[in-house]
Amino acid sequence: MTHPAKPTSRHTLDEWLARARTKDRYDTYDLTAARARLMRRRDLRHRLVCPLHGGEGIGPTEAATIVPFELAWTAPGARTTADIGRADADLRAVSLLVLLSPGAEQDLAAFIDHHYAHQAGARTFACMLHLWGHGEGARFWWQFAAGAGDHSSAYCLFLDHARQGEFYDAEHWESQLAVHGFTPEEYLGDRTDAPVLTEDLLTGCVNDYIVERHHPDVGVIPFPKTLLLRHVRRLAGLPTRPCAT
Repeated sequence: MTHPAKPTSRHTLDEWLARARTKDRYDTYDLTAARARLMRRRDLRHRLVCPLHGGEGIGPTEAATIVPFELAWTAPGARTTADIGRADADLRAVSLLVLLSPGAEQDLAAFIDHHYAHQAGARTFACMLHLWGHGEGARFWWQFAAGAGDHSSAYCLFLDHARQGEFYDAEHWESQLAVHGFTPEEYLGDRTDAPVLTEDLLTGCVNDYIVERHHPDVGVIPFPKTLLLRHVRRLAGLPTRPCAT
């Protein structure tokens, strides 16, 4: 008898990943124009215009809509798309919010219990991997969760690609979020309330808490060990402060 939450084949995993994958890069895609669009939005946020990026003057109405990045999340589809520094800061803040949320331990337990077919658990595990510096593993599980319809994971992917200057992929996830009317404040709360740990999160070796397995189509994938639940429980007790203070 199969576990009620266990996929009967690899079909579920493959389906979700197929829906999450970024479309193939076409020969006609204009990477220079994509870069210019992102740089233009960055310049708008700083109320500056760089002529090298094809910008023109900013009108008073447009300038009035710019919100300093420390006060608001990067909003997909807006004129405030992140530059690398902002995207990196936002992704870390999102990851900490997810990992230190009251339901993080429960989500991870369900992720393990349900044989890794659990959206919120996949997102939580991905955020922990990101904070640990396990970028490829984090991206895999964000894609898995995004393919299953988790908009917060799609937002993490948008930020992850933006912070690495992968403009095509960042715009792909930005467009997906815009279709669903995603707003970071609705899902994540106030940006200024995002926590910052006052102790080092990266205590212990990541290999103590994960096991890596080979998937014939995807490659090496990290999976959580049950021991990870105790680590998350310990993190919940660490002192934090709002990022704005």
